Amino acid sequence: MILKNDLLQAFEAIIRSGTVHGAGASLGLTQTAITQRIKALETGLGVTLFLRSRKGMTLTEEGQTLLQYTKASNELLSAYSARLMGEEEPTVALTLIGPTNALSTRIADNLVPIYKKYPSLLLHLRSDDRANRIELLKSGQADLIIVPPDDVPNELDSKPRLFVNENETLIRLFAEGVGFGTLTEDVAKPHLASGDLILLNKGQTLEDPLALAWYPRPQRPRYFDDLIHGIK
Repeated sequence: MILKNDLLQAFEAIIRSGTVHGAGASLGLTQTAITQRIKALETGLGVTLFLRSRKGMTLTEEGQTLLQYTKASNELLSAYSARLMGEEEPTVALTLIGPTNALSTRIADNLVPIYKKYPSLLLHLRSDDRANRIELLKSGQADLIIVPPDDVPNELDSKPRLFVNENETLIRLFAEGVGFGTLTEDVAKPHLASGDLILLNKGQTLEDPLALAWYPRPQRPRYFDDLIHGIK
């Protein structure tokens, strides 16, 4: 079994709990011990990893970089350990956060082959239309995010896409003759063919580009590559 560095354990425990007290409780250590480990880690790296306040611990930019390193390292170590022990692929949890309309149809459909290929991959799809998804990625609450292409900072990798936008409530209202609006082509087609909806704009379209973004990894696991390429 590969053991993790004690200093990094303290670092990750603070990320999970948000406080030194919570980190100590999860590791069975005192707050003083956790604080000493973080100071030793910061001294060794020559950086400040956390901003401390009454509300808890917030990652600095350097802390965000270390977090991405530890997440990628953990995945590789788990896969390596499993191979050494002759075990099945380790269970890996990833979180994808995006707007509700982007996650509701095509993305969910795209992921079906991924689930079948990697049964040990636990992918959490989280709809969030209000939060700053870039900050959720930086703080470790997300592994991948969906944002407008112009919002992707230079330090992230991204994959520009045009995601489907579906709203079944609107379709039902339109079908009852209440108002009008815009729908994606693949969502509207069956309702136009059945006669439930009629086309008012003579086939005009409005682009709504979004990008899939993530922190670059020195060596991406196969499932991560498949996940990126599978989301269209």
